[in-house]
Amino acid sequence: ASGTVTTTQIAGLPSGSLFPVGTTTNTFEVEDASGNTATCSFDVTVTDNEDPEITCPGNFNVNVDPATDGAIVTYTDPVGTDNNASGTVTTTRIAGPASGSLFPVGTTTVTFQVEDASGNTATCSFDVTVTDNEDPEITCPGDFNMNVDAGTCGAIVTYTTPVGTDNSTGATTTQIAGLPSGSLFPVGTTTNTFEVTDASGNTATCSFDVTVTDNEDPTITCPADVTANTSDDAAGNCLTTVALGTPTTADNCSVDSVVAQVNGADIDPVTFEFPLGDTTVTWIVTDGSGNIAQCTQTVT
Repeated sequence: ASGTVTTTQIAGLPSGSLFPVGTTTNTFEVEDASGNTATCSFDVTVTDNEDPEITCPGNFNVNVDPATDGAIVTYTDPVGTDNNASGTVTTTRIAGPASGSLFPVGTTTVTFQVEDASGNTATCSFDVTVTDNEDPEITCPGDFNMNVDAGTCGAIVTYTTPVGTDNSTGATTTQIAGLPSGSLFPVGTTTNTFEVTDASGNTATCSFDVTVTDNEDPTITCPADVTANTSDDAAGNCLTTVALGTPTTADNCSVDSVVAQVNGADIDPVTFEFPLGDTTVTWIVTDGSGNIAQCTQTVT
């Protein structure tokens, strides 16, 4: 008991030290005055239960690039950090396209994960929303100017139906006014309008006119010539009314009016009094488009 005994730490770290992650073996040796020794050991195991950290950029809201079904978006890749500065920290993109990629229309979530040397992980995410604000395009044919088909109050018109285009897929074209190609277009002007709608609801329209002119004259057949007698009223006024009959008329569209004229002036066929001799009655038919036809009838 009177000899010197010396105890020395021959491995590990002193008490109160910062022990690293993992297992550190601490060994102590005791030596007496005669050089005899003995040792003892114990382990200090430090577990890294602290997750690493990672921060993503904020969300992106962009419009499509011109004439493109999406937008190229560039962002700064986040880099994770960890409490164990000496350990390996790996950051990996686990969802979404890389920076500089063409992002599609809609919302794409990009996710990054950081993992430390102890297998602890953390993630962050951000959204890239691409809005299709680009209207589709559509071009109509030029205007049509047609005459009626023979014997018809209109004209069959055939045209190339326009089809819209868009920077994205899924555009649909609809006729919202007018008549389909190959239809019988009526006399007058018909405006044909087509609308294209893309998958994002953007629209564009175009229009063209089909003008059909009724250039076909009506037809008219006069009543037969008429012979009538007058009576002397003792004053030398020899006049009489005559039953002229009714002309036969027709038109490819419609008859607007039928008038009788004598010497260029309209008459009432029922009450007009005819003089002695031959009188020419001109019957004139006018259709709804102002086309006319005429025939003559002689009253004797």
